[in-house]
Amino acid sequence: MNGILSATRMMKGHEVRKRCAVAKKHPEILEAMESEAKQRLRELNSSK
Repeated sequence: MNGILSATRMMKGHEVRKRCAVAKKHPEILEAMESEAKQRLRELNSSK
């Protein structure tokens, strides 16, 4: 099974392609996903 490493979990190639296609059509969704990922990283770093 081929997968691609993301910040939080393994994703299959088709999942990545689907998310990329949605992000190209709606850039605001990409910004929201990026903001959410940054918030999670801040939470992880502050809990250490």
